[in-house]
Amino acid sequence: MNTAIHEERPEWRAKNSKIDVMSGDALLILDHSMIPSIAGVKWNATPTVSVEIKPKCGFLPISVFIAKENAIKKRVSRFSMHQHLKLARGMIKTVSRYSPLDLFSGSYEKIREAIQALFETPQNNLRVFVDGVLVFGTSAGCPDSQSSEKGGTDYPFESVDRTLKRIISCRDGKRVSLLQRLVLEFLYSSESLSLLLEMQKLDLYDIEGAIHAYYKLLQKRNKTCLGSENRKVDHGIADQTKENDLEGNALFDWLSSLTLEDCRRVVRDYLIAATAKDCSIMITFKQLPIGTTVDDDFTQTYCLENGQNFCSKISFLDLDLKPLKKMPYYYMLDQEIVKSYMSGDSVIGN
Repeated sequence: MNTAIHEERPEWRAKNSKIDVMSGDALLILDHSMIPSIAGVKWNATPTVSVEIKPKCGFLPISVFIAKENAIKKRVSRFSMHQHLKLARGMIKTVSRYSPLDLFSGSYEKIREAIQALFETPQNNLRVFVDGVLVFGTSAGCPDSQSSEKGGTDYPFESVDRTLKRIISCRDGKRVSLLQRLVLEFLYSSESLSLLLEMQKLDLYDIEGAIHAYYKLLQKRNKTCLGSENRKVDHGIADQTKENDLEGNALFDWLSSLTLEDCRRVVRDYLIAATAKDCSIMITFKQLPIGTTVDDDFTQTYCLENGQNFCSKISFLDLDLKPLKKMPYYYMLDQEIVKSYMSGDSVIGN
């Protein structure tokens, strides 16, 4: 199996990790790129389409533990700031105009704009599969997936439009917009985004607060914690915790007074939130045979203006809990992202 799937794995992942063939445990996971059997539905030969979105963090932090010099995090999304760092490091060629804040906004129009932006510059945040085969976007981890295919054509989605010809009935050049409509309708009418945002918001303290709980949990001090008594704290926004009456240094005094069980809770919630911020959503859909209705509380349906009726399922992927040992890495990356954005290393405007 390790040999058989080697070519299917992203190059960076295949290089850095291998399947442990000596392990006595394995997980049997559903293929979320396919629609399961539904009672009363006799499927035809129409292919199944699945769109994978890595939405990233959908809210702005308001934690009082964010240092005053890093207060930009309360005004600019983590995704947007990270784009600057990636551009400066040559990891991407173009900054995406996609906004996770729009995707999680609950606004139909803003979600539509977010989906359009993902298709324009998918990077590793959007991929499209037909019957499990990648047709748009690139493997996660590959440098910059500018899959707009702009070479030699005025229409940036010509290749994927041809692929969708067997699935969506309309004139050439319109299929990708109808694909985006399906994604929009299924996402907007489901609770998937709101549930995911709820998990992301378990991060009450931001990494700048959680890192202190981490080191106390490990019963060690680190240079990231040293000098905290001298740090400037932006407490202009009321603390969302019960200690909103504390100010300045007392905030860190309060954190240092936490029990080990309190620290476990803070770190656990941060890692759950980090997992939710980095997971993917898979929207999978297939055309229903003419005259077929679905009586299933877990299956959504939507009829396009051309009369085609599709059913969908939505799944979450990559839910492995982030490892405890990565807490220092998360802190350092957070500081690098803010520093790069504030210094304008990527030489692009705000």
